[in-house]
Amino acid sequence: MERDIQTYKVCSENVTLCLIFSGVWSATHPVLKKIAFFVTFFSTFSIMAHTLNFSLHNAQNVRILVRGLAAASSFLSISSKAFLFLQHQNDLNYLKDYLTEKFMSDMKNPENLPDLLSNMRMFAVFVTMYKTTIAFIMSMYCIVPLFSFLKYGKYLRVYPCLYPFSFVPGGVVHWLLYGWESTGALSAWAISVGTDCAFGMYAIQICGEQRVLARKLKDLRVGSNYTRELRDCMERHHLIITAKNTFESLYGLISIWLAISGAIVLCSLIFQVTEYLENRGGYVRAIIFFAHFSGKMMQVFMYAWYGNLINEESLAFPRAIYSSHWTDCCDTRFKNDILIVLAQRPLIVTALGCMNVQLDMFAKIVKTSISYFFLLQTLKAKTEEK
Repeated sequence: MERDIQTYKVCSENVTLCLIFSGVWSATHPVLKKIAFFVTFFSTFSIMAHTLNFSLHNAQNVRILVRGLAAASSFLSISSKAFLFLQHQNDLNYLKDYLTEKFMSDMKNPENLPDLLSNMRMFAVFVTMYKTTIAFIMSMYCIVPLFSFLKYGKYLRVYPCLYPFSFVPGGVVHWLLYGWESTGALSAWAISVGTDCAFGMYAIQICGEQRVLARKLKDLRVGSNYTRELRDCMERHHLIITAKNTFESLYGLISIWLAISGAIVLCSLIFQVTEYLENRGGYVRAIIFFAHFSGKMMQVFMYAWYGNLINEESLAFPRAIYSSHWTDCCDTRFKNDILIVLAQRPLIVTALGCMNVQLDMFAKIVKTSISYFFLLQTLKAKTEEK
């Protein structure tokens, strides 16, 4: 159990550091926070704008258009996460000051640890795999131009960007742009790891608090401490409901855009991989495509899995209460209190009231991306016929 506690602390510290670097964590010096946000937001937003410009400029070529739109969609998603986190500072502060503080306080009680840390190892696996995969993708995008220059003398861009000014390849402007695009890659890593893994961190905390509450209600008995114990349960339940609503407010628009951009990016990556295999491209680019595809699949699955986990814990919650000995009690007030709790609806993470964040969301995104892929194949065939 001590190992799980240490694992949670390490993972939560990694998430917090990424959010600090992204400039969206409130417990940071105001000046440093503004500088960090300016660098991360504008570097990712500028890459989005210039890759979109590249796509529109090459709209007649399906292959180039798809490649540019995938990059633009990814960086629009990343920059919007930073912007939305900054706009929802009150929601983030509530989760940090109330949900996380309550979770850490409950961890001091040894009997709560099995409930609080029941999903901790899966959370640690997600965090480790996700941050490693995204770091590999971004580092490869930055290394390939340097490798191409040192070995072949060719000047490549980190991303398919088209700027509204001309410059000499290999000149000062070229390397300044390389530095700015590399900064955007580092910013993309920090924002993605911080915001996406924070989704999992708060979901794990909500699930842990639900399990603790279910156990406390299951062990609730009529006695001298009944009123105090019931009040503690009701306050804990109120915290869970409020945290879940705050959680939805913070991640509502992010989840909606994840579903849209996820389908677009997965579709474009599948399309690029098939094109690369047909043209017998190099192994390095194929590895980057595979890593990018794996990272996007992992991102979508994480959101769906954590949202589904919250719903499953809320469904187990009334079953745990119902299995207690409340039917054997002769106290009418105690029975009424338990029945009120049983009447509560299960928790479902809903994005802006129109999309449930559950495992079926992951399946729908994958199906949509495959449908888009076949559409692109049709457009490609028609273009080649002309």
